Amino acid sequence: MRDLPHDIDADAVIAIGCYLDRHGWSTPVAISSAIPAVRLRVETDLSDQALQELIVEMCCSRRLAVLFDAGDLQSKIKKVSRRIHSL
Repeated sequence: MRDLPHDIDADAVIAIGCYLDRHGWSTPVAISSAIPAVRLRVETDLSDQALQELIVEMCCSRRLAVLFDAGDLQSKIKKVSRRIHSL
């Protein structure tokens, strides 16, 4: 993996790593699920695009498939957040 730029949040990188470690090998990593999951684990100022780039790079280094299905992420983040808070 390449050296990180100075504006990348190390906590976000760790959260992505934990998310990918728990993800199975048989299904692709869905961007629409990964970004909200990372945002729930860590508070970061990174944009969705920056998180997507990090997720893709980390998936490539782990040889995981990626599903580029990022539609309306804000509504998905709210839906996931409501689901978690209702538990």
